[in-house]
Amino acid sequence: MTSTTISRHTDAPRRRSINADLAFWTAAGAVVAALSAPLAHWWGVSRATLVVGGLSFAILGPVLLVGLNRTRPTRSLVAAFVVTNFLLAPITAAAAWFGWLPLSTAGNWALADAAAVMLVLGVWQFTELRRC
Repeated sequence: MTSTTISRHTDAPRRRSINADLAFWTAAGAVVAALSAPLAHWWGVSRATLVVGGLSFAILGPVLLVGLNRTRPTRSLVAAFVVTNFLLAPITAAAAWFGWLPLSTAGNWALADAAAVMLVLGVWQFTELRRC
């Protein structure tokens, strides 16, 4: 007879994909906040904007990680992450491509890189959603 302690958890891949998403954006926010002075000059954005935005990601990411690790990652939760990533990735890419935001060329490239990361994370989460 198998008990739940030795049975394989079917939600582990879903949890990993969500945790990776939150961990990446937490780390990215911390780096942006820590390097706000040179990035502000390079991207053509005010330093205050980068500090506030970076700290928001750096603080809210771990809060969400702790909160989500206390619950079971349901299919609808993973689907919400997938939809968010798949909606924001093309919008972010379009903003970088068409220069909708007042960023330098380097800032637009950073925005395009963020769109690519969103797309990769969304594909990973979608794959895990379909697998389980």
